[in-house]
Amino acid sequence: DKGLITVVTSIDITAAQLESQLDSNGYKCFCQAWSATGGTLKSKTASIEIAYLDKVFEWEPLRTDSVISKSAELRCRPPSGNPYPKVTWLKDGHSVDINRNGRFILSNENSLLIAQIKATDAGNYTCVATNIAGTYSTEPAELIVHDDRGWSEWQPFSDCKGIPCSIGRQKRIRTCLNPPTITNRPSCDGDQIQERECQVICPKDLSSPPSGAIVPTDDGFSEWSSWSDCTGPPCKTGRQQRIRDCLKSSITDDKKPICNGEQIQERECLVPCSNKTSSSFAPVRTLSNGMYTNWTEWSTCRTSDCTSIRTRQCLQEPCLDYLVESRPCKGNLCS
Repeated sequence: DKGLITVVTSIDITAAQLESQLDSNGYKCFCQAWSATGGTLKSKTASIEIAYLDKVFEWEPLRTDSVISKSAELRCRPPSGNPYPKVTWLKDGHSVDINRNGRFILSNENSLLIAQIKATDAGNYTCVATNIAGTYSTEPAELIVHDDRGWSEWQPFSDCKGIPCSIGRQKRIRTCLNPPTITNRPSCDGDQIQERECQVICPKDLSSPPSGAIVPTDDGFSEWSSWSDCTGPPCKTGRQQRIRDCLKSSITDDKKPICNGEQIQERECLVPCSNKTSSSFAPVRTLSNGMYTNWTEWSTCRTSDCTSIRTRQCLQEPCLDYLVESRPCKGNLCS
C-alpha cells in the first residue's frame, strides 16, 4: 500500500519436499515472525499445488471439407492439466486471430468455428494447449474449401403408392453436390426429398365389372357413351355428341378433373326426313333464359357416386339453366 515492497526472507520448496508432505488437504504453509520482546505474528496460509499437463488430447481436430460461404468447425478438447490449459490455434504455423466479433470464434469447448468460409481459409490447422507445466500440440488437420455446386436436378417422381383407385403418395429426391458437413448432412440449403399426393391407378385385370359400372381407361376416363340422337333440320346435316367421365380428381380440389383429353365429342350426322320424327330430334329449343341443344342420353352409372349424368350445350346466351343433370342409378348397380 505504501508503494514499496521489501522481501525480508523467502524459501524455495523442491518438488520432492512438496510430494513428501502432501496429504488430503494438499500442501500449505505460512510465514511466522517474532521479536526479542516476545511478540509473534503469522501470515495468511499459502497453498501450493503441483502443475501438470498431459500429452494426450481428449479430442483432436480432423480433416474437414467445407463450402465457400458456409461454416466449418474444427473440434479440439485439450488434455487434462493443472491449471486448466489455454487453447490457441495455428494455421499453417501462424497464430489464428480469434475474435468473437469476427469470422474465427473459439467455442466454450475450445473448438474453432469459422463463419462465411473463404477460399483463403483452406490450410492446415493445429490446436495448441499451454499452461505453466508445458505446451503440447495436435497433429495438423487440413481444411479443404470447395466451390458451392449446389443441388443436382430433381429425379423423376417415384411410382404412386397406396390403395388402388384412391389417393396415394409419391416422392422424388435430389443430391447435394457439395461435400457433407461434419455431421454428414448435406451442405446445401433446402429439401433433399419432396413428396406429393397422387392418384393410385386402378388394377387393369377387372375382367368382369358389375353391370352398369364405369371402368376407367388408361387415360383416366370412362368409356364413351353412345352417340346422342342427330339433331338439326330434317333431311339436313345435323350434329350429335357423346361424352365420357373423368374418374380422376384433383389433389387440391376434388371438383377439378385432372384427365388429359376431351370429355365431349361431336360429329356431323344426317337428320332423318320422316315426319314422324319425335320432338327429341328438334334442333334446339328456345327458353326465356337462353337457347340450348337437346339433352344427351343418360350416361352409364358412375361408381364414384352411384349416379348417371346427361349434358347439353348453350347455343345462345343468357344460359341460366343447368348444362349438366344427374340422377341416382336405377337398380343395385353400386356397391
